[in-house]
Formats: sequence, structure tokens, C-alpha cells
Amino acid sequence: GSKEPSLLLSTLQKLEPDFWTDARLEGLLAGCPAAAAGEEPQLKEVLAWVLGAGPASGAEAESGRPEVVFVLGGPGSGKGTFSARIVEQYGFQHLSAGDLIRAERQRPGSAMAELIEARLKEGKLIPSEVTVGLVEQEMRRQGWAGGKYLIDGFPRSLDNYETWDRLLGEKACLKFVFLIECSMEVMEQRLLNRGKTSGRSDDNIETIRKRFVTFKEESVPVQELLDSRGLVKRVNSDPGIDAVWHEVEKIFA
Repeated sequence: GSKEPSLLLSTLQKLEPDFWTDARLEGLLAGCPAAAAGEEPQLKEVLAWVLGAGPASGAEAESGRPEVVFVLGGPGSGKGTFSARIVEQYGFQHLSAGDLIRAERQRPGSAMAELIEARLKEGKLIPSEVTVGLVEQEMRRQGWAGGKYLIDGFPRSLDNYETWDRLLGEKACLKFVFLIECSMEVMEQRLLNRGKTSGRSDDNIETIRKRFVTFKEESVPVQELLDSRGLVKRVNSDPGIDAVWHEVEKIFA
């Protein structure tokens, strides 16, 4: 109904009161294609517009829910490295929540880019509705029905997981959570080495330390919750991927 878009906008305002001023929200809503056509935009249309997904489709005929494995671990634990090899060996499609957020930040005309930029600089998490929306959009782009998806760097907080559960819990089938454990010392060293060549604004010592704090505060509680539900399968990446790959094979076999 017509209340839904304003609900979304008030949620955005609660999340980032300094960023989402009334004027900025009005501009966002006015830019939505339905509003431009003189109609009252629906929530799905506003979300799709904000995330650059084009018009939101109606009822979908979905044969087979996609299977999902979440890949969790601290910054520099090896999520990307492990994911790449799992994709190669087990035929999953790979989505990195972080990469999707960074791509959205670079996308010309993105309504979310400034918010994402500000959040990343602070080492803070992106609002869950944005992250889940970007993940769903990419899964659908890659085929969705009956697919096997490895989603790395998600969920990063209890709110991420609750939002996933609310929006996609019924649509996708979560198989298990692959947790990569790694010591802070090893992660810090890997990130500093990566920062020499990655060009990523968050691979510097100051931001790395902020990311570790965010990881402990936000990500550890969600790992504990998923663990209490018997969903977590773990490996320790300190010795490097080759040393523990036989353990990964047992998990994914």
C-alpha cells in the first residue's frame, strides 16, 4: 500500500538520520520511475529503484529454491581464497556481499553510494535491507532457481541474518554455514600485505583495527547464534588453505 514506501524511507532515516535528510528522501522518492509517471510507488518498486534493479517483477514462478552456504570469517581469514576453490571444485556460484556493496558504491547514479562510502570509511556495516537486496538481486541475475550459491562475508550481524530470514528465509534454502577461523595476528598480516596491491581504501592499519572491532561486536554474536542452531561447520585457516583443504573436502563432499 501507499504507506509502505514511507515506511522504507522512515527506516532509512532511523538508520542514518544525519545522511537521510527530508530533502534527500524526497529527492530519492521523486526519482523513482513510478513517481515520475505520476503514480504512488509501491515498496518493491522503491527498493528496486534504490538498488538499481529496474522495475520489480510481479509474481514469480519459481521452480526449486536455490541452495545457499554462508561463508563467514574475520577480515583476512581467507573467505575469497577458499570460496574460489570451492566454486571450482563443487560447482557453486560465488557472491561476495562485500564486492556487491563496493560495486554498488561505484555504480553511476546509485542512490546508495554516498551512504555506503560513509559507512565503509568508518569500518561500519551497511544497512541489512541494502545488503540482502543486493545479494538477492545478484542471485537472480545468476539464475536463482535450483542454483547453488556460496555467499561470502554474510551475514555479518544478527540484524543481517534476521533480515535475510524475513526477506529470503522462505525463498532460499540455507544448507549450512562455513566458518573460517583465523588468529588476529595472521589476519592483520594478510590484510597489510594485500593492502600493498589491492587499492582497497579499507586495507590500511587504522581501518583494519576498526574492522576487527566491528567484527568482534557484530559478527561473533551471529556466528554463535548459527552455531547454537547446529548450522556451523568450521576450519582453521592459520596454516594456509593447502594445509587444511582435506577438511574442506569432508565438509562439502
